[in-house]
Amino acid sequence: MECFEAEIIMLKELEGIASDRETDALIRHMLTCPDCLRHFRFLKSVVDGEPEIPERTERTAAPSEDFEVRVMTKIRNINAVTVVRTTTQVIKLK
Repeated sequence: MECFEAEIIMLKELEGIASDRETDALIRHMLTCPDCLRHFRFLKSVVDGEPEIPERTERTAAPSEDFEVRVMTKIRNINAVTVVRTTTQVIKLK
């Protein structure tokens, strides 16, 4: 079972509509996939009204140190292109 399939069954399980076969397959998958087990526990805690903040795992990537600078540069470039396009369109209209 792939993780995306497990997530679909997790949602069905939490809604109480998963079949016994689906539940068994989900349990087997979670025995070998700690990420899905952690995700299911988180979803269940939300449904139960006691949400837990998931811990970071090795698969959780932190943004690079220059992330904000790179994003803001791209935003400024998009704005600059928009201004140029707008100016060009105004000139063409006259």
